[in-house]
Amino acid sequence: MQIYVLPLTWSDLGLRYTFSEVWPALAAADLNRALLVLGEPQFQAYDWTHQELWLTAEAGRQLAADGRDRLFANPLGQAFVVTLGTERLYGGLMYNPDGAAALEFPVMHALGTPRQVLRIRPSLGSAWKSDAALGPPAHTRIADPRIAAWLREHKLLVTDPPANRPPEYTGP
Repeated sequence: MQIYVLPLTWSDLGLRYTFSEVWPALAAADLNRALLVLGEPQFQAYDWTHQELWLTAEAGRQLAADGRDRLFANPLGQAFVVTLGTERLYGGLMYNPDGAAALEFPVMHALGTPRQVLRIRPSLGSAWKSDAALGPPAHTRIADPRIAAWLREHKLLVTDPPANRPPEYTGP
């Protein structure tokens, strides 16, 4: 599993609100132009119950040191794509959880200073319940069983967070 943070903002995606409207651009985006790629070396754990990806302490320090942690606080949102091997599974925006846009596609919120946790939600303002993975497509998109299998195989899948959660939102 990898997360590609792309040089695209919500404006570049046409200020669209639904997954079917933004996915064509994300599916066609050149991953070689990614501003940041996060993968297994940067992952400490994935809390499946809460759909939260915990970064290693070193990854958080490195992002802060080179300024790429600002990608998670772009007020226009920063596009991302999640892959498993060469397959693109879903994409969306790194976006402020207090944002006003009615985004109906996946969003990630970065928590902690330095950034420790990427909280993944099926849409902006959407609550997450672990049993919702069997529900609407928006939930199954982020809770894809293939992701869980990969995480399990790499010993990253957990049901409880590895540490105390950082504050809900720490701002840009």
